[in-house]
Amino acid sequence: MRTTTRTFVIIFIILAVSLIGSIYALNKHSAQIRKEQAIATYDKQQEQAKQKADNDKENNKSETVSSAAPASDASNELPVTGPELSISNLLGLGLLTTTLLSYLLSRRNLAHSFLTYTSI
Repeated sequence: MRTTTRTFVIIFIILAVSLIGSIYALNKHSAQIRKEQAIATYDKQQEQAKQKADNDKENNKSETVSSAAPASDASNELPVTGPELSISNLLGLGLLTTTLLSYLLSRRNLAHSFLTYTSI
């Protein structure tokens, strides 16, 4: 009886640590992707501003373009993110719930079998 309880507790701990580790890794991965997208967007805006400034110089325009001003509609776009974090959260929650329910059912069946056995 104690062995089964220990087994369920160990499995629960392993699943909990795996879930927490997966969430942490996905958060770090998505943060890195957002950082890379922000850098790429900034570089693209700088390049477009430089090209526009070069075109203005060629056309002998006296206007100068500030590099801080948004160069295109790209600054209004949100970074593309995926559903991987939500999926992993749901999967982990489902695994933990299944483990907990199977543990509780096992304990209930075990208690029921002892009651049935002692009443015979």
